Amino acid sequence: MKLEKRIGLLASGKITPGINATLRAAARSIFKIDGIIINIEKGLDGLLSDELISMPHWSFFNGLLFKGGSVIGLPEYGNPFEYPFIRNGNISYIDKSQTVLSTIEKFNIDVIVMLGSFQDIKTAVKLSEIGVKIVFIPNMITNDLNKAKFTFGFQTAVQTASSALDKLHTTAESHNRIFIVEVIGDVSGWIALESGISGGADVILIPEIPFKIEDIINTIVSRIQKGAPFSLIVVASGAKPAENDADFVKMPLLPYLAKIIRSRISLEVRELSLNLIQMGGGPVAFDRIIASTYGYYAAEKALEFKNSVATVLNEGMKTIPLSDAAFQIKNVSMDDIILKTASSLNISVGNDEIL
Repeated sequence: MKLEKRIGLLASGKITPGINATLRAAARSIFKIDGIIINIEKGLDGLLSDELISMPHWSFFNGLLFKGGSVIGLPEYGNPFEYPFIRNGNISYIDKSQTVLSTIEKFNIDVIVMLGSFQDIKTAVKLSEIGVKIVFIPNMITNDLNKAKFTFGFQTAVQTASSALDKLHTTAESHNRIFIVEVIGDVSGWIALESGISGGADVILIPEIPFKIEDIINTIVSRIQKGAPFSLIVVASGAKPAENDADFVKMPLLPYLAKIIRSRISLEVRELSLNLIQMGGGPVAFDRIIASTYGYYAAEKALEFKNSVATVLNEGMKTIPLSDAAFQIKNVSMDDIILKTASSLNISVGNDEIL
């Protein structure tokens, strides 16, 4: 028996390699059994405007497997419960969740397949509480959702950073330089850790381990004394010092580290952020497979949805209550095998007391 269910597709969060591959897989799976797809552009913002709602032909999703970005866009705001507007020159917020419900009813959307971030999970939970049916796919390049073994985009981000480090290594060695390279990781250090190991970093700084400047300096000095007057330092964007430092509060992370190292080491210090580069471009093969699997499975669950309990996808492609995933971050633990590998390779994590 063929079903005719109207499934909304919506992407939120940040740009991640694999969004389009996920949408493509979901669409193909829905079209295969004669489901109807409703494109919702600009994330949840799209449910506030009829102009951002459309019913695409199957050909709309052609050629997306290897394409970066999001073919249906990403939201500017993304939270209908606290939607900003200007009043008397000041920003105020209004609850537009009823508009979302009205739009869903107007276009007869049965279920929404939603790609999104941690913040989007919280919004999705609130939407499910007022009756919106949602199948949620983690759009988290940092791979730090506790309920998911893999999230799409992570391996691409690691590969992008690792390739950059390969090139920087030859420059650093040839010119006796210290490179401080920032990668994505506001709350977790998985990308920094894996790209640092694969890219031959000498120091890896992650949010889970507050760093000590003296330990970083000692690592650089030790390398100079051993005949290696150059270093690669990989820094997750959320890394922070162990001690309170007024300069850290005032300055961005990379200039902060560069300023201190320049004052202590005579080598040239360069800084580089890879964050935006890691978000761009198409996904590597592994992420294409993960994204396609997420898309297929989400479509399957959306087509058989029988109640308003929202779900999120986890390892093994099972479903869990959306609320169970809302606040669970997968941080790097001190006994993680990847962290132990870094230690065995004599890579400093900027805090000798911890590792």
